[in-house]
Amino acid sequence: MSFIYIYDKKTGKKYRQTVTSLDSLYIPILDISSTSGSESSGGSDLPVSDFNPASVSNLILWFEADNLSGLVEAESVSTWPNLGSLSESVTLNQESSSRQPSYNTDGMNGYPGVQFDGVDDYMKTDVTFNHVNGYTMYVVFKPLSTNPIGTTETIAVATRGGATNVITLNSSNQKISVGDATTTTSSAEFTNDVYIVTIHQNRSPDLWQIFINDVQVGESAQNYHMLGATVWLGIRDNILGPSNCLIGAVYFYSGFLNQTQRDSVYAHLSTKYSVV
Repeated sequence: MSFIYIYDKKTGKKYRQTVTSLDSLYIPILDISSTSGSESSGGSDLPVSDFNPASVSNLILWFEADNLSGLVEAESVSTWPNLGSLSESVTLNQESSSRQPSYNTDGMNGYPGVQFDGVDDYMKTDVTFNHVNGYTMYVVFKPLSTNPIGTTETIAVATRGGATNVITLNSSNQKISVGDATTTTSSAEFTNDVYIVTIHQNRSPDLWQIFINDVQVGESAQNYHMLGATVWLGIRDNILGPSNCLIGAVYFYSGFLNQTQRDSVYAHLSTKYSVV
């Protein structure tokens, strides 16, 4: 499967078009007699952004489902390559075939995602990494059930031995929860929509902030640096419940991004995954 990108001068928007063969190529045709412009029928155009997340410095971990090549619908995902600047050995892996998540071609509002089954699927980085000077982490996901199995569903965990920076779905209050060693904060009730969770950790002064769809939902004067850190998706060490969800992207920046940088990354993700 291949893609082409089409720029619409009239609206200023860029579209991604899936191309399986030349015979299936569909080009949007605008009606130039119309003030607003109209698109011919057919196709599945998706909004995209020209922004490169690596243009913001220190993107050390970058996992994005549409960068998984050669996979078809429902195919098992054993390795999720890291496109970030950290060593290529820091990939997400799952060797056990029975616990591998699967590839979903368009479940993230038209974009691919990695689907975890809510039973025992998970992936984690086998190589740990160290970071003590602040960081910013983005996780883009979509719940596949509004009634999670068990008490919690684990979306993602960045841990340094303890279960710090845990993103879960909480079935007791039907909310997205983000927790660390001492603080837990929740958003409004979740639905089967795409969400972007952002975790900011600053140093000097220590400041830990949580955003869900760019709305701040928590803050604490804490320092949870990453020393011997591991990233988990879908579950954590069988301690927290498994997730029934799609994960489209995980970005981990080494350093506390400034407001302009944060706005740029969020605008890119929210445009691409149609998050309002």
